[in-house]
Amino acid sequence: MHRSAQLFRLIRIITAIEANPGRMNAARLAKDLEYSERTIYRDLGTLELAGIPIYYDRGSSGYRIMQGFFLPPVNLSMSELIALHLASEALDSSPFKEGVQSVLEKALCSVGKKKRDHLTRLSRSFAVSLDASVISKEQKSMFAALNRAISEHRIVKFKYRASDKSKAMNRKVSPYALTFRSRSWYLLGYCHWRKKVLVFRTTRMSEARLSPERFEMPEGFNLGDYFKGAWRVIGGEPQLVRIKFDKVVADDILETTWHPDQEVERLKDGSVIFSVNVSSLSEISAWVLSWGKVAEVLEPEELREMVKGEIEKLKQIYAANRRDNASRTK
Repeated sequence: MHRSAQLFRLIRIITAIEANPGRMNAARLAKDLEYSERTIYRDLGTLELAGIPIYYDRGSSGYRIMQGFFLPPVNLSMSELIALHLASEALDSSPFKEGVQSVLEKALCSVGKKKRDHLTRLSRSFAVSLDASVISKEQKSMFAALNRAISEHRIVKFKYRASDKSKAMNRKVSPYALTFRSRSWYLLGYCHWRKKVLVFRTTRMSEARLSPERFEMPEGFNLGDYFKGAWRVIGGEPQLVRIKFDKVVADDILETTWHPDQEVERLKDGSVIFSVNVSSLSEISAWVLSWGKVAEVLEPEELREMVKGEIEKLKQIYAANRRDNASRTK
């Protein structure tokens, strides 16, 4: 076995126990970290031999680390420090900004002034942006509640305003995950009102509060699998979509990864056929419309009709605007 793999495992075990004191037994560690219980017991023995003061608390039926223990500082390389800096910048307007910034500051405390100054100079040459919206104080409080609910497997209650309704409704949700997609944060969880897993846009949520009720995560739940067929956010049964793009934008389509499962074929006339399996036609129709006359939906027919319908609505809007402007100038 590679020693670095074992070291990574040991650090994960220590981190999991520190984050959940008294709540992690061998079975829970094995499930959450995706190792066998036999491996967990062997690694706990290794940690004990190394002098890490881990003990089993019979009262809470879980492992704890003796109070006052801390790991020695980690000697990070310059590339690792730059990665932390970029993560901090990328998450500038996210609810996780403070956490990443705290990690970066702790890491910088373990390096010399020369290395810190070098990082400051290098940081001017790198930049990452997630185009995240600004998080208000109220939203920060809500994210703190959601993070706690997810980590402690506790049901959360909140008010939610759907996009087509003005009145907020009470929701009771078992929260599975938080994800940032298409410039917004979303909560994924089981809605006890609708009796199914739904995605909630956090900007439409308010008055989030934790419930004492707990829930069990579905066996084998994976956030990536849920969004596998989504164009942006909406999951479901995927279907094939084919779009023809004019040669004037062919390079833009070829050079960009719009979806992990996309396929792009260049034709003899320079145009391209973009193919992808997605679950929400409404989401991808907005993307098609953003390209204007250089994009044509080939299939499915339902998506063609959807795009044509939106174009007709736009024509009516602009025709009405022209009549209004003409009447005002008389």
